[in-house]
Amino acid sequence: MLKAYLGLDLHQLSDQVATRPEALDVKLSEWSAVASANPTSRHALLGLASVQRFKAEQTGRVSDRRAAARSYVRAAELGLEHGAVRHTREIAVLLSELGDRAELDRIFTAILVVASQLDGKYHYIALVDYADGLARLGDLRAAGPQFEQAITVNPVNNVEAVNKYAKHLLDRGDAATALAVLERLTRRQRLMWGLPAFLRKDALQRLGRDTRSADDEIQQIERRGEPMVGGVRTAAARASGVTIARPDFSHGTSNDDCRSATFNAQLWCSTVTTWCYWPYTVNLGEILYNEARGEAPGAQAAVAWTVRNRSKQGVDCDSYVGGINYHTCRNNLPCSFPPPYNSECSNARQYCCVEHGGTMSVGASHLQFNDGHVPFADIDTSSVVFLGFVMINGELPDPSAGFYVPPGVSNCIGTCDVIGCGTGVNFASPSPAGAMEYLGFAYTANPNTCKWPSGFVCANGGNNNFFWNRAEPIEGRIALQPER
Repeated sequence: MLKAYLGLDLHQLSDQVATRPEALDVKLSEWSAVASANPTSRHALLGLASVQRFKAEQTGRVSDRRAAARSYVRAAELGLEHGAVRHTREIAVLLSELGDRAELDRIFTAILVVASQLDGKYHYIALVDYADGLARLGDLRAAGPQFEQAITVNPVNNVEAVNKYAKHLLDRGDAATALAVLERLTRRQRLMWGLPAFLRKDALQRLGRDTRSADDEIQQIERRGEPMVGGVRTAAARASGVTIARPDFSHGTSNDDCRSATFNAQLWCSTVTTWCYWPYTVNLGEILYNEARGEAPGAQAAVAWTVRNRSKQGVDCDSYVGGINYHTCRNNLPCSFPPPYNSECSNARQYCCVEHGGTMSVGASHLQFNDGHVPFADIDTSSVVFLGFVMINGELPDPSAGFYVPPGVSNCIGTCDVIGCGTGVNFASPSPAGAMEYLGFAYTANPNTCKWPSGFVCANGGNNNFFWNRAEPIEGRIALQPER
């Protein structure tokens, strides 16, 4: 059932519906039958929910949106029966769109009972999504305590809670409280995450206060070395005439897929920061969100480096789908970057092939990384797209290999909680003994003669990120720094 769910290609369905509208009802009937035949399968319900949500986006009907919400809720309830917290983001968004406060409270009350017994990551995510759902419904008074608790339960990475809470407060004219929330982050944290520095300046401006400290932080963020890849400053993007995406979220969207001949060179721009990102950077942000949302910054950095290392290096006894030996993908993926950005095509293809497991058609499924679509607003507000962008440029040390920093990059700090560099760029060098693969539990890589276990890297709460790295001679290996 998991393979059937992973094989559900909504991009292909979108193309079919464009010429045969009845294809949507056929697909919906298929998954309704699957869910009816497998009532205790969470993935059967997820497949049904995904098609129902796609239909709701096509029709705009409340009844279709409600059907999708019911299926997601039921899938979440099945997860709770096994002690797992899942699908909180989809539920919060759909129920807030429906204006269904009663159901939002009911399901999240049940979710939080289970989440509070789990590690900080899952409790945190549930709190953030519940708070955001309440705020979307216009009840910031009720959302505030949930945001506050989220900030408290996950101190090593509460940036998504801070950013979303501050944005809701600013939208409602409460700049003073927004500033107080943003200043719970240290200067180093704001520099690491990027977006909070811009929100802080907004709050200071609204209050009529001196913005020089915020201006200095933003200058530090924007002062990064040149040339940079993976993104473009917003002003430069507008001046060059590159297409900037502003589509609404669509469950079957291909607009942010780096495999798309139409959209691979379209920029996605933050509404808060001064950065725009190419689709391959957006897709990396989606992987970080799906694989490591709420985890320690160091753990997210290690996941990002896994993608980079597969893009830039191999291992002697094994290969990875989409990696350096997959020449067909790397030589044939579309790349229509305009001057002066066309020199970035090689880098874009390398990352894109790895991110999507060597597949070349939009939406094609694979079993490498979780590259499921995430609304750009979410990967921006959680700061993972900025973190991925920084890693692409070599300014994020690799914690799985002793906080490795590539040549030419300096002024770095490397701990699990605060990580990043201040000067230089390097978007070509891999981490010689760096992360190549990971799972959410301790395991033995197969084969392992060319790899070494770096173990649980920057684990926050539960041990959920066991990495295997590229083997180097013992004397060349960097000892891991203790977590701080």
